[in-house]
Amino acid sequence: MVKGLKPPQEKNIQVVVRCRPVSSSEKKQNSYSVLDVKPAKREIIVGTEVAEKASSKTFSFDKVFGPKSTQIEVYKSVVAPILDEVLMGYNCTVFAYGQTGTGKTFTMEGDRTPDPDLSWEQDPLAGIIPRAMHQIFEKMVGTDVEFSVRVSYLELYNEELFDLLSGQEDTQRMRIFEDSARKGSVVIQGLEEVTVHNKNEVYAILEKGASKRQTAATLMNAHSSRSHSVFSVTIHIKENSIDGDELLKTGKLNLVDLAGSENIGRSGAVDKRAREAGNINQSLLTLGRVITALVEHAPHVPYRESKLTRILQDSLGGRTKTSIIATVSPASINVEETLSTLDYAHRAKNITNRPEINQKLTKKALLKEYTEEIERLRKDLFATREKNGIFLSEEHYRSMETSIASQKAQIKEMEENIEGLTTQMQKVTELFEYTQKELEDRTEELEITTKNLVETTDTLHVTEKDLRVTTQDRDEQRHLVSEHVKTETQLMSEATQLVSTADSSVSDVGGLHSKLDRKRNVEAHNKSAQEVFAESFRSHTSDIKSALSQLREEQQGKCASMQQQFEFMISKRTKEAGDLRTALSDMVTSVKGQTGAIMEESQRKREEWKKWSDDACEEHSKFKEDVIDRITDFHSNRFLTTMKTLEEKLSVLTESLNECRKDIKSQISTQSETVQECIDKQLEQVKVMTTTVEKFADHQTSRITDLSGQLDELKEHERHRNQDMMKSIQDLFSKREESFASETSKLQDQFREASTDTATVKADLQSQETAIQESCESFRTVHKDSSERLHSSADHHHEKTVGQVEDIRKYNASLEESVTSHTNTLIERQTHYTQEVCEKVKGHMDEVTQHVTKQEADTEAMTNEHLASSETLSTTVDKQLTEMDCTVGQWTEKSKTRSEELTTWTEEMEGTMENGLKRVETFLTQDLKEDVPTGTTPQRKQYSYPRDLTSTEPHDIILNRFRQECDLNQAADMPLPDDSVASECPADLSLQSGKTGQSESFLSDTSTVDANEISSSLSRSQSQQSLSSSKNFEADDTKENFVMPKSVTTARGKKLPRDRSKNRTPKTKSRLPLRSANSVN
Repeated sequence: MVKGLKPPQEKNIQVVVRCRPVSSSEKKQNSYSVLDVKPAKREIIVGTEVAEKASSKTFSFDKVFGPKSTQIEVYKSVVAPILDEVLMGYNCTVFAYGQTGTGKTFTMEGDRTPDPDLSWEQDPLAGIIPRAMHQIFEKMVGTDVEFSVRVSYLELYNEELFDLLSGQEDTQRMRIFEDSARKGSVVIQGLEEVTVHNKNEVYAILEKGASKRQTAATLMNAHSSRSHSVFSVTIHIKENSIDGDELLKTGKLNLVDLAGSENIGRSGAVDKRAREAGNINQSLLTLGRVITALVEHAPHVPYRESKLTRILQDSLGGRTKTSIIATVSPASINVEETLSTLDYAHRAKNITNRPEINQKLTKKALLKEYTEEIERLRKDLFATREKNGIFLSEEHYRSMETSIASQKAQIKEMEENIEGLTTQMQKVTELFEYTQKELEDRTEELEITTKNLVETTDTLHVTEKDLRVTTQDRDEQRHLVSEHVKTETQLMSEATQLVSTADSSVSDVGGLHSKLDRKRNVEAHNKSAQEVFAESFRSHTSDIKSALSQLREEQQGKCASMQQQFEFMISKRTKEAGDLRTALSDMVTSVKGQTGAIMEESQRKREEWKKWSDDACEEHSKFKEDVIDRITDFHSNRFLTTMKTLEEKLSVLTESLNECRKDIKSQISTQSETVQECIDKQLEQVKVMTTTVEKFADHQTSRITDLSGQLDELKEHERHRNQDMMKSIQDLFSKREESFASETSKLQDQFREASTDTATVKADLQSQETAIQESCESFRTVHKDSSERLHSSADHHHEKTVGQVEDIRKYNASLEESVTSHTNTLIERQTHYTQEVCEKVKGHMDEVTQHVTKQEADTEAMTNEHLASSETLSTTVDKQLTEMDCTVGQWTEKSKTRSEELTTWTEEMEGTMENGLKRVETFLTQDLKEDVPTGTTPQRKQYSYPRDLTSTEPHDIILNRFRQECDLNQAADMPLPDDSVASECPADLSLQSGKTGQSESFLSDTSTVDANEISSSLSRSQSQQSLSSSKNFEADDTKENFVMPKSVTTARGKKLPRDRSKNRTPKTKSRLPLRSANSVN
């Protein structure tokens, strides 16, 4: 070991207990379970019956598994933690110990499940060995290290070792040698180790070993193991150190399945099976002695008494981590074996091992070891070939080797025995010295006790003398007691009367208290009912306030929403009116531009045609006058009449608009005058132009005027309607807010008044209900009237606007038809006149015709453009009317919906108020209780009871009377001897029957009384004597004034106080029972 390393810490062996269920055969034998397994407390309680008395014994272990425990639970708790330590390089051992048939082999090996794909955690029947091997392979495959796993399977049968993995014909017995490299460990010669690579190979090895292992059927187990088995797993793991050297780490796991102990009489084993059972029990008995020696730290541990203990030597008290699984049966017929197993397991808990990690071998050291072994074998082989060594027969060599090994073992065992005997001799010597010292102490105590006995005997004689005096005092005391009993009897009758009187008084007081309790209960109930009603009423009032507040918030939100919609609609209509104004302005500007262009062109043509006009003026004067007459007639009779009618219509609309805004009227008048001036200028210019141009200009001017008037009328009418609707809606909502605010304040005031005076709750609620109903009705009526007014006003304005627009459209259409027909007539006449003068002015007419054609085209284009503008304006007006209808319809629907919601809310409030009234009526008529008389209150009465109580006479008078009677009886009877103290007063009236030897008999009987009883009798007699000697004490007749005297003087003379110190036993001495042989004459 390297210096400076701490020594390995001691660690106790881990012991767990597993209890199997009660088997069917045990149930047939009427056997019951005597075990109480408590896994949580890690305890197991064994219940037994000894001499028909139930008793129990409790054992505590590291872990406890009940009958319902599974294989995987046992494995995870016991073996799974050990595997990590094996992979770290420790040697670990797990062995199962217990009675035959308790499940040791099932725990270690288990059964194989047909499904090969199950993992070690899922297989329900696999034992510890296959699960451990499966988990080892899983752990090692998951790590990128080089490893090898080698297993061996050893059997111990009838104290002989057999390799279960050897060939079928190999029955060679193996021997055990000490491991020189590891002290306390053994090496088994010829034991074969097989390398395994997966769990299937492990199952094959287990099946092979199970087929060769000794098993047989007994009355207690159909597949009883007749031998011990050791399954060893050696794991070599290759590691690399920090320096880059390759290291070989070795860990070993020993899984031991011990054969079960059995009772030959119960198992039915005979002949060969009986010898097997004897060997099994012998090896297990040695194992128990080894455990006892290790627990008691004995100097000698008998490992060599059995091959089983030699194999397990390193696991018991060595450098291996060990776990023991004790299996027990819960059946009552196996209670003795169960107690023995639990006792062994409990003692094994105290065994301590010192686990050490196996030394890691470097590659160089391993090669060196193998090289040395090869060199030694090579030398042996060379010596054999050269025949220059010592040659013996194989049989002789083996016998010598066996003898040497046996002698070495005997020597070592004798040395251990000598050490043990030396230790025992030292213990015996120490025990002898201790016993001798104890004997001297006991001798000294005996001398003290003898001296104490003599003193006690002397004290006894003095006590006998005092006893005679005590007898007389006892009799006098008895007489006093009898007198007191008589007095007590009389007092009992008087007390009975007092108790009956007290009972009657208590009953009456109880009735009064019951009435008071009933009063308090009624008051408490009424107080609780008032509190509950007040809380309920406050909650009800709070709900109404919340509903009113919520309704006010909803109305404010809806009003704000409608106001926003109105503002948005007004802004939208204002924007659309501006767009229309811009379009009209553009159109007027276009007309002015086109008219100016026509005027310029006409001026140029007029200058060009001036000469031609002058030449042809005379020729066309008649035609010109005729055309002028026709135009004048059309303008005065038809066109002006129509224009006047339209002006009247426009004046009516203008008057309706002037009511809203006067500035609009002035603008319209200005625009009308401007248009009229333009018309006059066009009439003057048309006189020098063709009739067609004059007619077209007048027609366009009139249409522009009409459209401008219609646009202004619609804009002002729409604004007027919006203002009226906004004003009416604002007034409506302001009225509703004021109504809600006033009603809310009224309700709050009424609720405050209701909370201050509970007696007027009903009347206040009725008035509140009436006020709320009236306010709801008024609000419903106002809201309905406002909705109807708003709806009718919207319909009226809509119908009025539509009618006016239709009238204007009709006049516009009639005017257009009239102008068109007149224009067509003038064109026809102009064409006819042109054809007449065509021959005369053929050359110049071509130019005129072209000019007229061009003017007609321009006029037609301008006409089409204005027609399109007129249609656009008409479409815009129709769209605005449609949107207005839709908006008014939505507001009307919203008003109706809100009216219905208010109606519903009003009905709910009416229902709420009715419920509140019902609650008040219920509180006043049902919840409040009244105190109902029960007729059990007691009446006033007089109590009769004794006022004076009986008392006993003073003791001196009673004793004088008693002593006189005693003197008379003594004179009549035979006198006592003079030396007898009893002659002064008889012991009892019944003692005067003539038996003179009674005193002597009494003394002889009292010779066996305990000293403690004598001492207590003396103390009682002294107290009685002090009472009886008070006859000369003068006192009043009452008991209250009676006081015991300090000194007593009787007729027999003055009595001196005794020295009580003589009767005391020394502290260092004990009181012993007195014998008649110890009395001193």
